[in-house]
This record gives sequence, structure tokens and C-alpha cells, in this order.
Amino acid sequence: MPSPKALRALPLSDRADLSEHPRLWVLGQPELPRSDVGAFEAAFLPGRKALGPEARMGTLSLRLYENGRYRPRRWVASEAASRARVYLEQPDGSRTECPFDGRVHRCPGPPHLYVAPEWHEILYEPRHCLWMHAPGGAQRLVAEFDGVPAGLGLRMEGGIIFEFAHPKDARLSTAHLGVDDAASGERLLDVPIPPGREGVQKAEVGLPPGPARTVKVWVQADNAESRQVCLDVMALEPAVGVRP
Repeated sequence: MPSPKALRALPLSDRADLSEHPRLWVLGQPELPRSDVGAFEAAFLPGRKALGPEARMGTLSLRLYENGRYRPRRWVASEAASRARVYLEQPDGSRTECPFDGRVHRCPGPPHLYVAPEWHEILYEPRHCLWMHAPGGAQRLVAEFDGVPAGLGLRMEGGIIFEFAHPKDARLSTAHLGVDDAASGERLLDVPIPPGREGVQKAEVGLPPGPARTVKVWVQADNAESRQVCLDVMALEPAVGVRP
């Protein structure tokens, strides 16, 4: 059985699905001034069930929960990064390859033009994601993946890291994150992140049953300044629900 995970003390974490974790530990201090246990439980408990009694250690409480919002991952782009084909793509379809050096896919040009799984912060939340800085102009930075399973939910999650998301300077550009079907060119997911939009942005589409497909995960921004994107794409099973 997968090991339980801790619920991080992050903004709005009581409302988050935390769908990558089958079980959650909740550490609390219910006797603190202005502590609102009822409001927390109203946001946190739907779709979840306590597993055993609450433990008390002085002013601290600890309890384990089954997470019925858990959605098993069948494929994750950041875990398959070393097998991706990475390139810069012009609007006419011409490509400039970004070879894999054993650690990152390095593109010609500035040192920030590469693709690799890294840890970054998006609105105070640590995220393990693919670093994919927009190259600038009409060209796209593309990571192409084979073997994406069908019949599941395909989800993209990403954002602008650190303080770079906050400014709304008119000189800055919207960063466009997307996923295309490589064979047909169909746009599967599109996530625009305009200047000033903070936090993790998400989009999901249901993939019909059929053979595994190849997808193109990409990022583009007319002005690459402050478009430090970190993203991930995953194929998810439905939520498991709470067992009776």
C-alpha cells in the first residue's frame, strides 16, 4: 500500500484535491486563537474519511485520512523527460533540435533554454515539474512524448515561478502552455497565463479509448522576459472515492 503523505501548510491547502496522494496526515493546533476547525473540515472532509482516532500531543493534533480524491497517475511527463524529443519549432513547422546531454535537453541560444525536471516554487507551493522557459517570438519550445495512454484524463498543471508571476507590466506577454496530438495536430489542452496571474493553472481533457498516442507539450510567449514556466502533464485515472 502506498505510504501516507503529509498535508503541507500552504495557502488554500484545505481545499486542494492533493490527488497525487492516497492518504494524508493532518497536523493541527485546534486551540490556537481564531482557529476554525469547522471551516477547515467543511473544505477538507468532502471525499475523505478519517482512518482511526485523532492523536493528541499537548496542543497538537494528528490524524490520518483516506483521500477519496486520489487519482492514480498512469503517465507523468516529468518522469519521462529523459525519453522526450525536445526542439524549438517555428510556425512553418521547421525544427531546431535540443539534444539530451544526460541531464537536460539543451537548446541553442540562452542558457535558460532547456527542458529538465526540477523543483520550483509556484505561489509558495513546491512543485516538481518540467522547466520550460518560453523561447520568445512565435517559436515554441516543444517536448514530444510517446506512449501516452488513452481512455484517461489528460491534465496540464503549470505556472510562472517565484516572483516573476506577479508583475503586470504592459511590456510582458502572456505565456501559452499547451498540449497537441502529434499525429493529427489537434489541440488537446491550452493554458494561457497572462502577466499577473499567480499560482498553478490547470486544464484537463478526457482522452477517448484507443491506442497510446504521441503528444507535443509546448510553451510560447511573444516576449520571453519573466516567463519562467514550470509545468507538468499527466494521464490520470478517475478519483478512487472513499471506501465504505
